[in-house]
Formats: sequence, C-alpha cells, structure tokens
Amino acid sequence: RKFTGAGNHTITLRSLLHEEVANLGAGYLDATERYLRLYERWIGPYPYGSFSIVSSPTPTGFGMPTLTYLGIDVLRLPFIRDTSLGHEVLHNWWGNGVRPDYTRGNWSEGLTTFMADYAYREQAGPAAARELRLSWLRDLAVLDAGQDRPLREFTSRTHGSDQVVGYHKAAMLFVMLRDAIGGDIFDQGLRRFWSEHRGSIAAWDDLRVAFERTSRRDLKGFFTQWLDRADVPDLRLESAKAVKDADEWRVDFTLSQERPAFQLRVPVTVGTGPDQHVHWVDFDRERATFSLRSAQLPSSITLDPDARLLRRLAAGEAPPILRRVMLDPTTVTVLAGADEAGAALARRVVEHPLQLQSPEAPPPAAPLLLVGLDRDVNRYLARHGLPPRPTELAATPDRATAWVWTATRTTGETVTIVSARDAAALAALGRPLPHYGRQSWLVFDGGTATARGTWPSRPQSVRLDR
Repeated sequence: RKFTGAGNHTITLRSLLHEEVANLGAGYLDATERYLRLYERWIGPYPYGSFSIVSSPTPTGFGMPTLTYLGIDVLRLPFIRDTSLGHEVLHNWWGNGVRPDYTRGNWSEGLTTFMADYAYREQAGPAAARELRLSWLRDLAVLDAGQDRPLREFTSRTHGSDQVVGYHKAAMLFVMLRDAIGGDIFDQGLRRFWSEHRGSIAAWDDLRVAFERTSRRDLKGFFTQWLDRADVPDLRLESAKAVKDADEWRVDFTLSQERPAFQLRVPVTVGTGPDQHVHWVDFDRERATFSLRSAQLPSSITLDPDARLLRRLAAGEAPPILRRVMLDPTTVTVLAGADEAGAALARRVVEHPLQLQSPEAPPPAAPLLLVGLDRDVNRYLARHGLPPRPTELAATPDRATAWVWTATRTTGETVTIVSARDAAALAALGRPLPHYGRQSWLVFDGGTATARGTWPSRPQSVRLDR
C-alpha cells in the first residue's frame, strides 16, 4: 500500500505475514498509516520511504529502521496494534532517525514511551493516563538502592530494573518537563530537536538545548538532577491545618524530603466540598511550611494525587505488586507442593538466582515468593499467621486453576503467593505470569488470566474539617 506523507512524500507500507496471520495484514497497515500520520504532524516528516510489518515464527518483538518483526502469536494479541506497534513506528524518529549517543545515555526509549505508550493513554482519558503514571511510580518503588541508578547511565534493557529506569523513569521526566514549560512549547522543542539532529547522533544535552531555546528558560538544573542522581525524592506531607483568616480560610502545611534536597514543583490538591483545587508550590529545601488561601472551608489536602511528580511513593501509596519479588535480589522462594513445577515457575518469574527456603522454616525477613498447591499453600499461610486468599479472589469461577496475590506482612515485607490446583496448572503459568509484574492479584484458567487487579493506592492526605 502507498500513501502520501508530509511534504508530498510517498510512503510504501508492506505486511509480510505467515499464512495463518495473513488476514491481519490490512488492519496492521491501517494502524501503521495512522501512526505515521500522527508522528509526522507531531514531529516532522517520516525519515524513510517505507515501513514493513514482518511476522516471525518465534515469540519476538523487535523494531529496526523501516520495519518491525513480531511473532505470530504476538501479532494475534488484540492490543498490539493499539500499543506496541505505535511504539516501534515512533522509533523511526527517536532511535533510528536521531540516534542516541550511547556514551552519554539513551534518551530514545523514555521519549518514545512518553510519545507512544503514554500518549495513547492520554487519548483514552485522564484516568487512564494517571493509572499509567502511578504504575511507573509503583515500579520504581520496588527497586532497592542498589538497583536504581542515574538515568544518564541507562543504555539498553537487559533486566526488568533497566526498563523501570530507562523507560518509565525517563518518561516521567518528560511528563514533568511538559508540565513545567507548557505543551505548546514542549512540542516546539521536539520539532526543533528533530530538525536540527535528523540523521545524526544526539545526547541528552542536545535535547536540553532544544527545549531551552523554545522555552527561553535555563533547564540545566532540571535535567542535571533527574539525569545524574540515582535517587528520587522521598517526599512527605508532614502536617496540615486549616485556619480561619478574616473572611477566608488559610491552609498551612509542611513538606519534607531527604537530603540533599531536590528542586521540585510539587502539586497539592485542596478539597472544598465536592471541588478539588490544584496548587503548585516550589520546594527546594529539606523542610518547609506553605500557606494556601481558600474562600470556602477546606476539607482536605492531598500530596500529588495525580502522580505527576517523579518520587518514591510512601508505604500506603505503593501497594504490593508482583514486580517486587521479580526484581529484588533478596527474594526468598518457598515451594509448597509440586516442587519441580514450582521451582521451574519460580525461575521464570524471579530475575535472580533462586534462594530456596524450607516451608518448615519461619518466613524470612525479605520479600517472599510462595509457590505451590492449594492445600500446601493454605497450610503454610495458616502455620505462619499470614493472610489467606483475599476476598477479591475467593468468589472465582469453578474453572479457575490458579490464583496469584500479594500482601504486606506486619513487619513490612512483601509476600507473593502463587497457588494452583495441580502441577499442570503451575506449569501453565510459566509463559504468562512474568508479564504481569504490575499487578497485585490475578486469577488464571490455564495460561489465560481471567481477572486481575492492583490493590488501591492511598495518597498522602490530611483531613482538615475535623
């Protein structure tokens, strides 16, 4: 198929698919044309003359200049055309059209995640976009100090922790940058960066300069702290109170962060009846008190409820997710029945060498992965005073074959439980389960997840009308 792109440029689209998925070709070409038109409007002309979707007999997902190479089973997934395909198309601008200077870090994955995965969530609505931002912060919360590293050091993904840093942490940088300089100025900066560096190699500093020129602001401090520091802000809403001041109300609240302090624009929301009012405050010290005015009696104040600031979530803000045991090198695995199938599954899920512990021993002072059969898992949980299967998973269809859930022990450690009817049900989880790291619980029928969810996040908030 051919269509005319920006600047009267003819672009040829091709699908080269195995016979069993050949019927998907037209839909993939439709989606590819849609993405190419989107990014030509947003960034600038497509830098090549063609784009091809090529099927692979193995479950791969690769992007290269002018083509994406996707497994047959991957192509069949209904969400690929609406997510991963656009990501790979965009890499023809960021990563191929302008190549990262890998000696000074890889900015292309974060920018592509922001302009593809995140942009599609924004198109779906504010709630979908917020949920993705929050999931990035949840992912970041599971990394210990040894796994987090400066964003400028990221070059490519080899482990799950690399994705959290190089894709999600970087995408949040662009969320914050657009909030700071405005959407129109941000887009002008993107187009300037493209026009100045198309066909060449560019570094993070080149991106910074493009945004500085369009915004006419010095952004060196912003980029330096987010690129060169391994940590992220550990921000706390320490206290707040409402004070009657003449004919209006005043909300006094105190924020704190660990040293050395970041320079932050912090969003807080003040509730007045059914309304929520967003305020931004500049915070660059370890502790400071702020005052906000309100014409009505304020009912509450909440710290960053829309997850717009890159930071380490507090305990209540970061409900346990599967990725904790997947990425943490201190994870301990306990096998409770069907040991062979359970060990094989644990090796698929945990990215580090297994640390096995007997089910007779008390739970470790570390993240725990418990894998086994229903009766043995229930016996272990009861013996050690751990919470049983939660109500969200209790009323599941008779056809359910496995249940996965996370919990937090009273001592603070995360527990992830994988409980199955038999060894075959455990074996069936080997392929799908590693892809559900952002979930708190799942129900499986064989290898298919029939239900899933994340435990609610509780933002840092103070009631003011008591």
